[in-house]
Order: sequence, then structure tokens, then C-alpha cells
Amino acid sequence: MKLDILIPCHNDCTTATQLLESLNHQTRIPNHAEIVHNGCENGSLPFSNKARAINHASQHSDADYIISLDADVRLSPFFVEAIQRAIEQKGLEAGSGIVLKEQPDMTYRGNTQYIYNGAAFFVKCDLLASKPIPEDCVVEDTDYMLLLRKAKHKIGTVADAIAYEQERPTSCWRIIKRQIRYHQGALQLLRKNRAWRYGVQSLFVFAASVFIFALLGWLAIFAVNMWPASLALAGLLFAGCAVLYWQEYGRKGLVVGALGAFVPIVAVSLCILRKRIW
Repeated sequence: MKLDILIPCHNDCTTATQLLESLNHQTRIPNHAEIVHNGCENGSLPFSNKARAINHASQHSDADYIISLDADVRLSPFFVEAIQRAIEQKGLEAGSGIVLKEQPDMTYRGNTQYIYNGAAFFVKCDLLASKPIPEDCVVEDTDYMLLLRKAKHKIGTVADAIAYEQERPTSCWRIIKRQIRYHQGALQLLRKNRAWRYGVQSLFVFAASVFIFALLGWLAIFAVNMWPASLALAGLLFAGCAVLYWQEYGRKGLVVGALGAFVPIVAVSLCILRKRIW
């Protein structure tokens, strides 16, 4: 069986250093590994998103399976071997490994039941050629998995294939962009696939945000003497967002949390305008 590695990189390919090093220590060395430029901002490369980059690069591969990996991960020594063993024993056509998020003070298990991460995604080349990854969704990975499930293809999670994702982004702006992207992707999944498990939560957060901001506006306009109540509602909204972000990003999340209530509103606006955010 021939297994090829594709590594989509956005702007900075130096983030793949740990990944390339971990590939050299695999118990089953992949047949080929290739870095694919993914929407780099120098404007000289044609790919505007990860799905398009993978679809294009796979056309030039003669492998049996493609394994797509995010540049900012490192792999356990048995990663490639575990995927090959699962393909041979279970006949999987596509799927994911287990993604562990690495943070300074803890490591926790990611949710990969129906979501495959670029750190652990594999798919049969013939299947990818006949059914390319959709390019119209921000979270193309989950969108593709749902598409394959609906078409009754054999997919699954390989528990022994473990990838370690490096520490989350430390820039407040990058954290905000990531959260907007998650909400926008969840709403797109709800529209395209009726994926209630992903989209309803974002829809509820959006509705709650709009309701509270509308209520604040009403209090400000028609009941000036109720400013303390309006400030208290705003404080509760922002405090709730700050706590959620703090659990994931630490102290920086407290700063980002002040803008957290606006995130789903921006996500809905991007969906309406058919824009995407990195």
C-alpha cells in the first residue's frame, strides 16, 4: 500500500519543522511527503483555501491513500502504521486519528467522533478524485466527513493514530478570527447538511447575543433610568464569554471575551455576504 503525505501550509512553512522531524521517526515511513502552499498572502500561488490545495495536489499523486496533515502538529511514532493497519483490517475509505491539543499546563483529548482534523485526515485517492473536498465551507474537514457519511462510505476514527497539535494561537486577533471561523463553519454545516449537532449551538449563541443587545438598546432609549440594569445584562454577557475563552486560552481569553458576544453576529454577516475568514 502506498501512502502519501500532503501538508498544506498557509504563509509560514517553517511551522512544519516538528512535523517533518516526526515523519522521520515513524515506524512506517510514508512513501512521499509534500508541502502544499495554501492561500499564501504573497499572491503568487493560486490556492485560496485548504480544500482546493488538497484537491489539486492529490491529482498529481499515484498513492493508494492521501494523508493530509496540518503544519503545526507532530505525530506519534506509530501514526502512519496505525492508519495503514486500520485500513487493511477495517477497510476504511477515509477517517481521522486522535488529535490531542498541547497547552503549557495540560493536554486534553479532542473531539474526533465525526470531525477529522487536518492533523489526522486520510482518504482513499480514488474516492478523493471522484468526490473532492467541498471548497465552499469554512470547516471543509467536517463538511467532507458528513458528505462521505451521507454517501454510505466506510469512515472511522483510528484511536492509535495520535497527532499532537501545538499550542493555540497567542494573538488576540488570531483567537477572535478562529472563533468567528468556527461559528461561521457551524452555521454553514447547518445550512448545507442539516447538521444540527454543530449549527444549533452557534444559532442559539447568535440569538442570545442579538436579544441581549436589542434589550440593551431598548433600555437605553426608552428607560434611561434603568441604565444599571442594562449594564448588568451587558456585564453578564461579556463575563460568560470571557469565562468560556479563559478555559481555552488562559488570561488572553479574558481580553478576547469582551468581544465574544460579537463573534456569532460577525459570523452570520460573513455567511450572508458569502465571505470567508482565515
